[in-house]
Amino acid sequence: MQMDYRQDAQMAPRSLGPQMYPPCLVGFCLSLVFPVSFIIPMISSAFGLIIFIGSIPLSLAGLIVSIVGVAKCKKPKYYGSGFAIAGIVISILDLAVAIFALIAIALGIALFLYVLSGLTGHAYGDPVAMGQFRVGENRAKDYAMVQSWEWSGDPEDTTIVIPDEDENDAKIVSIGNGGPYYMTGSPFVIVLSDDVVDFTKTEEFAGPEDFYGDFAEDPYKWGVPKGTTVNEEDLIFTIVIGENIESVHITELTDFAIVNDDGSITIYHTYLSFEVSEDNENFYTEDGVLYSSETDKEYKYVSPENYKDEE
Repeated sequence: MQMDYRQDAQMAPRSLGPQMYPPCLVGFCLSLVFPVSFIIPMISSAFGLIIFIGSIPLSLAGLIVSIVGVAKCKKPKYYGSGFAIAGIVISILDLAVAIFALIAIALGIALFLYVLSGLTGHAYGDPVAMGQFRVGENRAKDYAMVQSWEWSGDPEDTTIVIPDEDENDAKIVSIGNGGPYYMTGSPFVIVLSDDVVDFTKTEEFAGPEDFYGDFAEDPYKWGVPKGTTVNEEDLIFTIVIGENIESVHITELTDFAIVNDDGSITIYHTYLSFEVSEDNENFYTEDGVLYSSETDKEYKYVSPENYKDEE
């Protein structure tokens, strides 16, 4: 009897060859979720953050699954290692970007809380009068700063003793709105009393409203009537710093042009000198010049070194 070998060949099982290992494709797809999470917030910001955070563990899962896929594809019966390798690379990049983004978000939140605490706790309120000073307290009412000092116009009244506390027993820690207790810088200034006639505030003055310049160079240029007697004097203000002061923020002083009772004008060229309490740990002085105790940095205010040479 003759056997039909063709029929036997048709009945024999066929070899299917290498097969795609599913985890390779799964790992690759999981690695793509994180990049897509950057696009979704552009479409719907409501779910953007949730999807972004949720995609991070998916990227980690994609990395693990892709590593398993690469290992399995070493066997001849599986293929798909290309997808698995791509999944590993993309997942690693995903996780690196995610770590950076989370650090940035954490720093942003910390900065926001710091600013918020400054607005509610450390930022100073509107200054109020306290003798010749204007003093502002922070919102928490436990610190204060001196913003300005009012000069009476008397050449003998030049010693500025910074108080240790304000009228509410808040420690005065700053001269000027500066240092760790401020949100917007506002330097300490010396202003003229309302009882003093400032020529730059009179109708005769021909300069700008916020005049800041060398008035004495040519006072008649700025509207001083011809024939008016104009005198010039150097004036040293001494700032006495107590033990509580932690920061100093002072602008360079401007000259004062004061109209005297007899109609003459005295131009005071103003300078600063400092005295510091021995109990103050933040500052010290040498020859009236202010220095930081921590860095020995000289505070570049108008100091005795800048005084005009006396003839």
